Parts: sequence; C-alpha cells; structure tokens
Amino acid sequence: MNLGLSIISLFVVILLGSTVSWAERDFKGRVYHGTVSEDIEEDGEVSLDQELIVHDKSMLVGEEICGYTLYKSHSEMPFKVILLDRSSGLAKIVLARGYQLNYERRHRYSFQVAAHDCVTGTHTGREWVYIEVKDVNEHSPVFTQSSYIVNVPEKQMVSNILTLEATDQDTSDLFHRICSYYLLTADVPFAVSKEGVLSNTEPLDYSFHHNYILAVQAEDCGGKQSERAMVNIEVVQTCLPSWKGVEESVVYPAGTGQKTLLPDAHLDLCDNPSCVPQQVTATVNLVTSHIGKGCDRDTYSILSQRKLCGASEGSVDLLLGQTSDSALPTDDGKEGDQIFALDGKSNAMEIPITRMDPNLGEHFTISTWMKHEESKRNSGRKENILCHSDGENMNRHHYSLFVHNCRLVLLMRQEPGEGIDMNKFKPAEWRWKIPQVCDGQWHLYAVSVDFPEVRLYIDGKLSVDAKTNPEVIDDWPLHKAKSVHYTKLVVGACWQGGEQHLDQYFEGYLAGLSILKGQTESDRVLQCLSNCKEKLDFHAMSEMETGMSISLNSEMTEIVISGHNIDEVEKLLHRVGYINSRLFPTPGYRTLSLSTQVQCLDGAVNIEDVNTTILVQQAEQPIISITGPEKQPLAEEALLHGHAVLGKISVVKEHYLDSCLVSIDAILTPDAEHFNYPTNLIAQLGLKVSEMEDSLQIAGADTISNYEAVLRQIKYVNRHPEDLNERTFTVKCTELNGRFVSNELVIKVSVIHVNHDRKIVPQAHSSNRIVMQPVNKYEEMNAKQFVQQGASAGSTSVGVVVIIVVCVGFLLFMIVLGVMRIRSSHQRGGGRDVQMTEGQEMEWDNSALTITVNPMDQETAYDEEHDDVNGSDSEDDDGSDFHEEIDSSDEEVPEVKVKDRELEWDDSTLTF
Repeated sequence: MNLGLSIISLFVVILLGSTVSWAERDFKGRVYHGTVSEDIEEDGEVSLDQELIVHDKSMLVGEEICGYTLYKSHSEMPFKVILLDRSSGLAKIVLARGYQLNYERRHRYSFQVAAHDCVTGTHTGREWVYIEVKDVNEHSPVFTQSSYIVNVPEKQMVSNILTLEATDQDTSDLFHRICSYYLLTADVPFAVSKEGVLSNTEPLDYSFHHNYILAVQAEDCGGKQSERAMVNIEVVQTCLPSWKGVEESVVYPAGTGQKTLLPDAHLDLCDNPSCVPQQVTATVNLVTSHIGKGCDRDTYSILSQRKLCGASEGSVDLLLGQTSDSALPTDDGKEGDQIFALDGKSNAMEIPITRMDPNLGEHFTISTWMKHEESKRNSGRKENILCHSDGENMNRHHYSLFVHNCRLVLLMRQEPGEGIDMNKFKPAEWRWKIPQVCDGQWHLYAVSVDFPEVRLYIDGKLSVDAKTNPEVIDDWPLHKAKSVHYTKLVVGACWQGGEQHLDQYFEGYLAGLSILKGQTESDRVLQCLSNCKEKLDFHAMSEMETGMSISLNSEMTEIVISGHNIDEVEKLLHRVGYINSRLFPTPGYRTLSLSTQVQCLDGAVNIEDVNTTILVQQAEQPIISITGPEKQPLAEEALLHGHAVLGKISVVKEHYLDSCLVSIDAILTPDAEHFNYPTNLIAQLGLKVSEMEDSLQIAGADTISNYEAVLRQIKYVNRHPEDLNERTFTVKCTELNGRFVSNELVIKVSVIHVNHDRKIVPQAHSSNRIVMQPVNKYEEMNAKQFVQQGASAGSTSVGVVVIIVVCVGFLLFMIVLGVMRIRSSHQRGGGRDVQMTEGQEMEWDNSALTITVNPMDQETAYDEEHDDVNGSDSEDDDGSDFHEEIDSSDEEVPEVKVKDRELEWDDSTLTF
C-alpha cells in the first residue's frame, strides 16, 4: 500500500511540475534538487542543493561504493552520475554526451538514484533527484507586423493612434514578456508608452506635414531588442475654408518678362451651405524690403543713376569715394548700392571744402536714401544727417537736415549779406511729421529749396503740405561773428565749434547723399531715381465683370481684387504676375502674401492668409572682353607728340559700362609724362574723369561704343622718351558699380631709340628758317685744302685764279642743281623727318627746309667746330643763338629725324 501511494505521489509531481516534500508523500529516502542552464555543454555538472553521498551502508557488503544506478521516470534521460569517492560514495550529476537541453521543449527533469557496493552489487535505498532547467534569453522580440499604416486627423489630439505588439519565443516569464517599446525617430510630435500605445503630443497640421514615418522598437524583460518596425502616419486634412492650388515657391528666371504667380489658385469654402458669398476681396502683396534699398533697383553708382535719369549736372555725392577704411562703414555686397551704416554714437564724416563749397544759396536740392527707425536711446535727441556749423568758438548751425522725434527737419538760417534785413524774421526751420521717417524701411527723401518755398519728395512723389505739416518756424538771420573764421560740413553728426567736438550723431543707414546747388531737381528725375525694377504685373482690366473693382498702389506692390463671385475673383487673380526688368536682378527669395475676406449672408468666413515665395534665379554672368594689340613698338617722336595706346581697343559686351580704368606700371613722372584725353567728348557724354598718380579713370554709365570712342582717344605723352625703354599699360572696365569686371588687357609699349652720336649744326637763314647742315670731317678737310690751294695759286698766276673761279662757279652750279633735285624729291615724298641730338633732343619741322651746301660755308662750319673745341664763347655763334631760341619755347615742335649715316646727295649728274 505504501508503494502504491508513492507511485501516485510521483505521478502527481510529474503532472503538476512542482516539488512535493517526501514527508508529505510519506517517502523515507533523501531528495536532491538541482539546477542547470539550458546552454550547458556536454559533461557539464548539475548544481545540487546538497552533496550526492551514501548515508546508510547497512544494506551493503563491504565498505566501498562502486557506483550508482539511475532509474529514469521517462524515456529521455540526458543526465548521468559519476562516482568521485568509493569510500563515501561522493558523486556528481553531469549532462550526458550527445544531449542538449532546451528550456522551451522541457524545463524540468526527475529521476531516482541508488548506490551499489563492490562485492555483491547490492543497492542502497533509492533517492529522488529533481533538476530544473534555467531558460537562456536566446530569442529577440518580433513585431507581429513589420509595418503599420494609420490615419490621424489634423488639429486633433489622439491618445491611442495605434497599439504596437511584439512577441518573444523564449518561454520563461522573464524573457518571454515585452517590457518596453521605444520611438526611435527624433523631433516628431508623437510618443509611445511602455505598453506600445502610440499617441500624438500636439495637433497635427496638414499644411506643414502630410505624413510622418516613424521607426519603433520593442525590448523584452531580459534586455534583448527587436528589429525596428515602421509606422506611416498619414495626416488627414480637415476641411477649412482656404486657398488651394497655391505653389509653395515660384521660380523666376532672370530676363523672362512677366511670370504669372497664382495660375491654379482656387478658394475652397468646404461646401458650406450656410455661406452664400456676397463680397469676396483678395489682396496680393509683394514684400521686397530685404532686397537692397527696399526693392531691386539698379546697382549703378549714384553718379551713373543720375546720368541715366537725365539729372542736372553739378550734383555732388558727399559719400562718393568712401571705402571700407573710411569713417563710415559700408555694406559688403555688390548686389545693391553702396550703403553706409551709422551707429548714432561715434561715426561721422567731415566733407572738405575742396570737395564742395558748403554755401548753398537760395536754390538747391538735398537728396538721400535713408533707412531709420525709432530708438529709445535717441528719444528726444537730434540725429543729424547733414550739418553745416561754425568751426570754432560758437555752436551756430547754418543749415542742417536731421531727424527729431520721428520728424524730418530742415534748418536753414539766412546768412548775413547785402540786402538782408537783419531785423526781420524769416522762415528758418521746416518740420515734417511723416510715418516713413521711423518705419525702418528704405525711402528716397529729396528737399528742394527755392527760398522761401521748400518742397519735400518721398520716393519720387511730392509730399502735399497740410495746414500744420510741415510746421514752419521763423528765426533771425545769422549775424557776422568776428570770432568765427571757418565752418565745417559733416555727414552723420554736427560739429560743435564752441566745444570742439562732434555731437547729435545719426543712427541708421544712408546711401547716395547728394547736393545740387544753384537749381532744383525736376520731379521726373526724382521719380526715376526711386523707380523699382521689380513689381507685380497686371494687364486684365478689360476682363472685369460688372460690379468688380481693382486697385493698385503706385509702387505696383499691392493689388486688391474685389467682386461678388468667387469664380470672377479667381479668374483675375490668375492674371497677376511678377516682373523684374533688371538685366541682372538680385537673386534670392521674395515673399508673396495673399489675404482674403469673404462676406456671407449670415456673417464673414475666416480665410487664413497664404504665403508663397518668388525665387529669382541668378542671371547668366556677362563676360566683358577687352581686346587690342598687346605689344606696340614706338619711335621716340610718337611719345613726344602723344600716342593713342588704346587706339585699336575693342570691348565686347551687351548693354552698358559704368567705368574704365587705364593704369600704368609706375607712378607718372611730373612734368615729363601724362595722359591726354578728349575732354570735349567726355563732357558731351556726361562722363567723369579721375586722374591719379598712376592711372586714369573714366566713370559713368554709357554704351560700349561711347566708351570705346573715349578710350581710343586717350594718349600717353612723354617729353623724355630717350630715357624710357618700356611702359606697361593695363585697362579694365566694369558694369553695375563693379559687380561685373572685365578681363585686364595688358599693353607693352617699347621705345625704339635712334643714334644720338651724330652732330648736326644749325645755322640761321635769311628766310627765318633753320638750315640743317651735315658735317663730315673728311669733307671739311677736302674743302679747306681746296680753298688753301686756290689761294696759293692766286699768288703765282692770275690765269690760274681765273681757272679756279670758273671751276668753283661750275661746281656751285652743279651743287645747286643737285639740291633742287633733292628738294623736288622730298616734296613729292611728303617730307622727311630729321632728328637732331646735341645735348638734349630738339624737334624741328623740316618739311620746308632749304639746304644749301657751299664749300665756303663748309669752311665756316669747320672753323666754328674748331672754335667750339677750343672753348670759344663768341656771341655771334649761330649755334648758341639757336639753342637759346629752343630753350625759350613753350611749344612742342615736330621731331626732325636724321639717319645714322650722313645725308645722301644725288651725285648721278655730277661730271667731276
């Protein structure tokens, strides 16, 4: 009966998989409990809760234990017992070879063991062994789906968008359970809980994101992580009354003319039956405040802009010539005009009197671009744009243009002079209260004075005077002050002569500050100077239906379309375009905004504003190419008269140039070399010339052909070409205020020198012409001997003298005949230059010289040369008189060339 109960208890233990004490089952033997990891290797030892040893040997024969017998309770038995000590029966249980444990297949084993002796093989009583297999985390979690797709309505918070699910093939409670879910995608408005519940953390916006792609991951309680799964969340747009079909960006290639901006725009009211539109108003705004001086204007210099607009000559740009190292800092780009930033506390610029006489008179125009906004630091303080004040001892302001409490103020005190009533008040200060002064935007301000009338123009339009705007303040004329000997004109502040320091600094931006004296600028010119090259474009007035209205502002940056029908408004809106007439517009973005008001029978419908951008692309960069002869060998006389180094220059490019610089490789030597240029042509074209110590600059916007005409007439003059071997000239041109620069054409001029060793003796002539006589020592000696022989013969015989006289006469006749033939030949060849060098070079026009060769004169020449060698200072020396005449002349005379050999005579007809 006891055996039956034991079998039943064992069966229960196996079924329930639990450990039951032997006391409860009335089992008298010992029980062993062991644990082993499922990844144990062969012969790996099982960890027991107590030593496996024989405690009762009473049934055995002998003292030694020879082994254990294992009684398995089921077919599989992956363990064996290994005896360690025969005396005590100490043993261990190990994994038998050829077996591998798997927790997921079986995680508990039980069997009985009994020791036997070495003599008879008698066994001790059986003892139970229970072994539990420990699970190893060998499996990672796996999502039940590799990807998910869900929809989420916009503008709503959803707490359970999706519940993620992952499983683990490990079967233990620790490794089988999923302890965490993670969201791997950063910076998204979503979160996932440890249980795998996905939710959004903020309302979604369809216009911002149509969908989101999220990566998620699961992790079991043992720390093993799954492969990532993807969740695609599609944002469902909630129908709200709004504009549809408006592109996020419109690309505008440079030079393409008009480009429509909203060709597919349509207004969706979400089929709201309660709204029957009565009035629909759409307003389109072009925002260009970030481009240049408020929009894309030409980037020519102020000088060139005034020329292109036909402005009056004589205007002085007070900021012209300022560079980065000057008192006023400039902007760092060439896309727009040169802009000067003033900090309101330290930087200003004094205008020297050599630049402009500060006295304005009663007729003038002051114009400037200005960008200014209200500053708490400058509240209540004057900010001088321009100020003319005493230079010493007193602080009187003669005239100034300044900003004060967001008002633009012109101060102009009458100067003392003839006809001025010193005891009579006259208008002296004009104060305009206008919103533009402190709006932080660029505006062109022009103050034209025909005293006592003063007019203000803003962005080319005349500001209409009101009763108290401008406010005009009268004051006494200025009196003569003996203590003031000079004044100062300052841009950006005012000089306080009494304290000898600058004060009332301007804070903001200035560009193109200029003064025109003696007259005022025309309205047309001021309008031209402020014209914007980019604007909205609309040419569909004829398509308006009855009851519709369209309004456009003067700058063409705003268009308002109003009608009773949505379709009619949409039709005209499709015709709104953008145009930029600059050849090389400033690339970048412009903002276009569309705002709408819809009035229904039962109220208004709110339509959210729509913003899009216009992307103006970079224009193809123009290539300004200058060509011409790069090597020019020249004779000395060519440089004496001036040579057109650029006479064959050619400039290839379309449109305009606005400056050309001709430079030389060394500083020009004073009184020896200079440039001659066509002053009349330059003045006729309205160009400006700047002469530097090593260069010449022509400036002002004009056509290529006009610039070529000017450049080709520029001459380089050198009064001492004998001291020069080579000069290198460089010419380059620019357009759009230096934004585009040509190549540098380098021209090397080499000087061809003549032989200066020949001696030419000048003589006086009865017709006030200079007689050039070549001197040949061999001829001199023959002539002298000839004369001496003739004289000797005369002393012995009168007949011989007669013969000699006849021969000399014949010889003279033949020489005169030869000279006449030479003159005739010379006149047919257009004359020949003869160069004479004696000391320094002297130039003569020998086109009409009469050259007389006389044997008697040859002797005279020989005597003069002989006297000169002996140091004669004869006052009658023709050569001395000749040099005095040349040195006293201030005029340049043609150069006279003499070849390196003697003068050639035609002796073909001589008979002796």
